Amino acid sequence: LAGIGTVLVRGAERLDEPGHLDLAQRTARACAALAPRMPLVTQCCGLAGVGELMVDVAEASGSEEFWDAAETIALLIL
Repeated sequence: LAGIGTVLVRGAERLDEPGHLDLAQRTARACAALAPRMPLVTQCCGLAGVGELMVDVAEASGSEEFWDAAETIALLIL
């Protein structure tokens, strides 16, 4: 799910499609909700990938919501 969100962020930036960023934000929120129950910390299907998505969405949107979520994910990893 996090990988899909990252693709949506890139699509929003490169294609100038604000709807893609909205979908990326929704994806990030879903990932943030699932994160406390994720058993893996890997990039491909775990917390590392979710954390990267949070940073990508935070940078693209300028929203503190996603910076806060990235910090939460980092704490889960630690």
